[in-house]
Amino acid sequence: MFCSSGKNSETNLVANDRRQDTKGSEIVLVQPKLADLEAQLAYTDAQARISERLSKIPLDRYNRLINDMLAIYNTATTCDYHDPLKCDLRLEPDYTDYLLFPYESPTFMAEINEAWEDIKPLYLELHAYVRRKLRDLYGPEKLGRQAPLPAHILGNMWGQSWINILDITIPYPGKFFPDVSPHMVQQGYTPATMFRIAEDFFLSLNLSGMPPDVRENSLLVEPPGILVICQPSAWDFCNKRDYRIKMCAKVTQSDLVTLHHEMTHIEYFMEYRNLHKAFRDGANPGFHEGISEAIALFVGSPKHLQTLGLLFGSEDDVPHNINFLYSMALQKLPFLAFSLALESWRWDVFRGDINKDNYNCRWWDYREKIGGVKPPVLRSEKNFDPGSKYHVPANIPYIK
Repeated sequence: MFCSSGKNSETNLVANDRRQDTKGSEIVLVQPKLADLEAQLAYTDAQARISERLSKIPLDRYNRLINDMLAIYNTATTCDYHDPLKCDLRLEPDYTDYLLFPYESPTFMAEINEAWEDIKPLYLELHAYVRRKLRDLYGPEKLGRQAPLPAHILGNMWGQSWINILDITIPYPGKFFPDVSPHMVQQGYTPATMFRIAEDFFLSLNLSGMPPDVRENSLLVEPPGILVICQPSAWDFCNKRDYRIKMCAKVTQSDLVTLHHEMTHIEYFMEYRNLHKAFRDGANPGFHEGISEAIALFVGSPKHLQTLGLLFGSEDDVPHNINFLYSMALQKLPFLAFSLALESWRWDVFRGDINKDNYNCRWWDYREKIGGVKPPVLRSEKNFDPGSKYHVPANIPYIK
């Protein structure tokens, strides 16, 4: 849409709306109909009149009207079209049901909790071990024998990964696989090099290489002077050829693994690109992440890093292997506890079991109940700690 200046700029703004239909290299420009323009202008005029009338209503009265409307909408029910005696249907379905619908299981939440119960004994052992190490470091007067872990000493803003306290909790000091990031820098790695290595990995599995447009159109380095959201992601533009990766990659082992993760999404996109549009997606929202994480686990293994020439003289003995597995546990197990706490809280919010008067309190209830983590300082409902996690205000499901 292009806008020209002048006293008729509003009309010109609408009149210059251009709809594009791509047929090869041809672009068809469709001129909007006069009736469409008049309807848009009438709608804009009506909005202005409504806004003017609302501005004359006292704020207190306006807020009461809004609250009354919300109360009616949230509590009103209607009858089933096929069963007139069933009149307990809400005007809007439970949003939690909407979020979980793609998993195609009416007992999905119960299944998630059962899976956590299977993992929980291992998590509790990790939690107890880490607490003992932190008690030794900070002193028993700072951390009780049975106390939850304060979130601020776990090496991560949300306490969802504990890998940054590996150095002070490692079981066998001095017997660990080094971070290969310095070797990557010494060997002249760049984000483009990391992209090529990830592509070579998939070619070695007899999968497809990346289409040329992926490399050209992807954002791998944060552009100077431009503020971008650096959350790594992969994109399918649904035209069977345009796929992109967006991340602000640094030359580090972590970002090398992340790039493989994101490229796995694109490999998956390409595998189902020729299906009907309704089926161009994962079997459920967890499939994409599950496959990508499986690849990431392999790529970050010492054996694979040795094949890349980034790890030298690695020891294959019990201390080294225990330390490596422990480092993986610090990354994965707390993340599972955090994810379950976040989604349990969110599901309860959408079901109405948690209201705005106890958002923060219930958040920390779940964090402590599931993960054994507590806030570093006293919190209240003046705070909204779950909102610090991008996936909450952006309304992005996390359980996958």
